[in-house]
Amino acid sequence: MKSFVINLNNTLKISLSAKEHLVPPRAHVSRRTNTYIMYFVTGGELLLRVNGEEMRLARGDLVLFDKGDSQSPIACTDCEYFYIHFEGDLTAKELSDGDLFDEIVTKNRAFSQSDRLDPRRYEHFKAAIPQRMHVDNSELFEYLSSEFKALHLCLWDVGIEKRLELSQGVAALTVKLERLWINSYLSEQKDGYLKNLSLSARIAGFVEANYNKNFSSDDIARSFLISYDHANRIFKNQKGMGIIAYRNHLRIEKAKVLLLTTDKSVEMIASDVGFEDKYYFSKFFKRAIGVSPTQFKRGEQFAF
Repeated sequence: MKSFVINLNNTLKISLSAKEHLVPPRAHVSRRTNTYIMYFVTGGELLLRVNGEEMRLARGDLVLFDKGDSQSPIACTDCEYFYIHFEGDLTAKELSDGDLFDEIVTKNRAFSQSDRLDPRRYEHFKAAIPQRMHVDNSELFEYLSSEFKALHLCLWDVGIEKRLELSQGVAALTVKLERLWINSYLSEQKDGYLKNLSLSARIAGFVEANYNKNFSSDDIARSFLISYDHANRIFKNQKGMGIIAYRNHLRIEKAKVLLLTTDKSVEMIASDVGFEDKYYFSKFFKRAIGVSPTQFKRGEQFAF
C-alpha cells in the first residue's frame, strides 16, 4: 500500500482548494499532476485512469495523488468532491497496514517522549497517511466535509496571513486523517490488542496525575486489578518505557520547566516534582540531563 510521510516542519504551499461538481458531458481533465492533490468525494462517483490503472472513487473516498501522476477520465460521471493542490516535503513509501501503524506509533512516541524544551524534537513533527482512505461513518463523513469546506481558498485573497492559516489548516488536516486511520485500523484488530492499548492509556493517565507522588507497584496492581509485572510489560510495549521510568521522565520534564520559568529554589522544585531529598534530586537530574539543576537554570544545558 502506498503511503505518504508528510514533514510538517515545512510550510505546505496551497495553490488551489475548493469544491468541484462534474456534471456530464463535462469530464475530468486529462493531465500529469505537477503538485500533490488530495480529493475527498462527497457524492456520485469518479472513474479515472491513473498511471495506466483504473481508479474508481465513490462517496466517502479520500485519495492523495502523487506529484507526476498521470490522470485521464474513463467515463463522464456525475461527481462532487473537494480538492486541495499543494506543494510540500512528502516521502512516498510502500507499507503494509501493520508497517504504517508501526511508523506512526514510532514517530509519535519519539515526539512525545523527546525533550519538551529541545527544538530537535520537531524532527519527529510529521504525519503519515495511506494514499487512499474510505469513510463510511456518517458522523465522520460530515466532520471531514466540514474540515474541507473550511479550507476553501479564494484566489483573490493574496494576504500572507490567510495563506498561512490555510497552510496550517491543511497540515492539521493531515494529522486528523492520520488519527482517523489509526482508529479505523485499531478497530479491526483483535480485542486483546485493544484491551492492552486501553490499559496502557489508563496507566499513563494515572501516572500523569500522580507523577509527583511515590506510588508503589502495589498501588498499580490494586488500581488496575493486574499484577505489576504484567502491567509494566504491557505499558512498556506501548510506550517504549516502563511505568516508573515514565514517572521519572515526567518529573524531570516538569522540573526543567520550573527551573526555567520560576524563582523557586532547587529544594522547592525537588519537592514539587516528588523528590523528598534535594541532593538525590540533583544527582538524578544530572544523570538524566547532563548538568546539575543549578547549571541548567543558568543556561548550561549541554543537551542543546
